Amino acid sequence: MGVTASTDQQAVTTALVKMGVAADAQLVPVRSTWKNLEAVEATRVQSLQPEIANRQAIVGIDAPDNAVTVTLAPDVSATRRQQLEAESQAASVTVNVRTGPAGLFDRAPKSCRWPYCDRPLGGGTYIENGLGRCTGGFVGYGQGNLYLITAGHCLKDGGGSWDTYQPNGTFRSIGSPAQWMFDSRGDQATILINGPFFNVAGGVSAKIAAWTQNTNYLIYGGGYSYYGQSLCRYGATTQRSCGVDSDPNTINVTVGGIVDQTYNTACSNGGDSGGPFVAGNVGYGLLSTGVIQDCPALGTWYTEALYAASALGVQVSSAG
Repeated sequence: MGVTASTDQQAVTTALVKMGVAADAQLVPVRSTWKNLEAVEATRVQSLQPEIANRQAIVGIDAPDNAVTVTLAPDVSATRRQQLEAESQAASVTVNVRTGPAGLFDRAPKSCRWPYCDRPLGGGTYIENGLGRCTGGFVGYGQGNLYLITAGHCLKDGGGSWDTYQPNGTFRSIGSPAQWMFDSRGDQATILINGPFFNVAGGVSAKIAAWTQNTNYLIYGGGYSYYGQSLCRYGATTQRSCGVDSDPNTINVTVGGIVDQTYNTACSNGGDSGGPFVAGNVGYGLLSTGVIQDCPALGTWYTEALYAASALGVQVSSAG
């Protein structure tokens, strides 16, 4: 949790003590308040309207970096890029201007039939590697590559390429395992999207299949969970289950040696692991485990999405 001044730190510490979660919280000094970041984000969205309308720019807040991020498509001109970089240097908060792969900006609608979707690849759908099955969480971006973020325990047993199917039953390779963590660092993993079917312009998009609701559900980055928050979880086995972060003592805590876990009253079954928890087009978590592995019995633990992405060195991609 970021604080900008000693008075803020005192107020936040007092609130955390009252909630009984002070021992599990870490206060980090930051330069800019969330309000200031949102204000600069709004001005960047306004100034980049031509690029956003032309699917050439994505603007969002990078909470771990305490910055506004402008991600540009490769075909934005060098002159325009230099202009935006100069404007960013004069901003009142940190603004990072980056270049993303062309596939990040595609917004074509998905053709889906549970639990599979045609390209562009997003989260919420069935994935497998021959040793097990899970659910894709969110599209991530980092080091110039696109990744599918999922649960770390899905990858811990090894195996080769991770794959999925199109709605017509055609087998498709997603790509190779990149890294996974299922220990004191958390329960998260990335799959490098390098399969030939998806590793093309328009092959990947910052969306999830919100089963029974909207299979073209845009994701505008990640957020931090809070007590009393209502979230919906989507998975390849049980489609959809919604619940509440119902206990102030179980927000971003360590469970069984696994850090960054939050309890929610939604249910889950095997194969839902790695699936996204969302609300308001924001990604909040990746399913880690169910308290009882049998819907409709309620109770799940999820890994905080922003903490998972930070540990993996990626960002939760935004639809802009």
